[in-house]
Amino acid sequence: MTRLLQSPIWLLLPALVLLVACSDLAPNEGAEGETAMEHAAKHADPDYTCPMHTDVREDEPGQCPICGMDLVPVEEAEGASDTAEGPAVELGGRLTQALGVRTEAARREDLRPRVRAPVRLTIPPTQEHRLHARVRGWVRELHVAGEGEPVAAGDPLLTLYSPELVNAQREYLRAQGTGGEAAAAERLRALGVSDEVRRRIARAGEPLSAVPVTAPADGVVTELPVRAGEAVAVDRLLATVADLDPLWALAEVSARDVPVLREGLEAEVVPHQRPWDPWEGTVQRILPEADPDSRTVAVRIPLANGDGALTPGLFGRATIRGPAREGVVTVSRQAVIRTGEAARVIIAHGDGGFSPRSVETGLTADGRIAILEGLEAGERVVTSGHFLLDSEADTGAGGGRMEGADDEGGHAGHGGMH
Repeated sequence: MTRLLQSPIWLLLPALVLLVACSDLAPNEGAEGETAMEHAAKHADPDYTCPMHTDVREDEPGQCPICGMDLVPVEEAEGASDTAEGPAVELGGRLTQALGVRTEAARREDLRPRVRAPVRLTIPPTQEHRLHARVRGWVRELHVAGEGEPVAAGDPLLTLYSPELVNAQREYLRAQGTGGEAAAAERLRALGVSDEVRRRIARAGEPLSAVPVTAPADGVVTELPVRAGEAVAVDRLLATVADLDPLWALAEVSARDVPVLREGLEAEVVPHQRPWDPWEGTVQRILPEADPDSRTVAVRIPLANGDGALTPGLFGRATIRGPAREGVVTVSRQAVIRTGEAARVIIAHGDGGFSPRSVETGLTADGRIAILEGLEAGERVVTSGHFLLDSEADTGAGGGRMEGADDEGGHAGHGGMH
């Protein structure tokens, strides 16, 4: 008998007795396919943990050594953390005020996005005329003071002397009445002589020693790089005349904002040179190619500039009003907590209880954000103090209570998180 007590098999007797006792259970009392050891584990004492501090584990019920909360079975605490809405947190009335918790009701409304982007003022290409020398020659005289001078179509900008121009005029005069006049006139056009100057040559009956270079359209002289007496070669830029009405405001829109834009949308442009005076316009074109460096898409907004108040080359800021999205559920933007690609809000249950809920967000406009899924109009969400509540819920404290100096029934002396 002494030898039997010393045998290791004596240590297995409690487990064997338990297995024998459980062998009389009906088959439907155990899980299908359950091993004997798994079934025995069900009858052992469960582990207990604190809902607030899940790293605390005890073999029997009691209080948490950290916060004093009653310990609960591990399965209960884990089940509470798996709810669809997340574990709830309860606050006393005075603590709610002390923490600055504020709530609002989600509402259904029309939401119109506003896309803001920097702009640069430019001259439309069709309104800019560059005049190049088509023959070798010399600048005889300048007829405009310099850049910025307004000119009308046909006004002389400068006169150019060139032996080639003199010879072309003589050929034109000799061709008068011979049937070759049209070909000679076309050669003068090819050399940059305007029809008005050609008719002047015909009336004079002799070549001009210096041919005027005239403005092709009404506008402003934006470039005048030559000076009187300067020799010029073929293709030398002589002057640039531009019509400054309208100008283009080219907005550099972030690629993520492009999907909400459409041609014809209203836009407001505030030039940096006149921040007190916004210009109204409409989106004329959304360019089909993005800038690979800035990852932006250019959006063209023509602006009327009849008084010349806007200056090409300067910058400003545009606000484009997108199409309205009707009847969407919205909350204040500060109510949404973003964690990476996910988003959630804190639901206020009205009885001092709060719980986090995952939501799917949409567009943002005027401080409001659309909630596509996860929230109904009328439900109350926390807009201030929600980060503390979210952190509290993240501990897995299903049914936990944060208490301070409560209005009624508060427990003085706790003063911490429960």
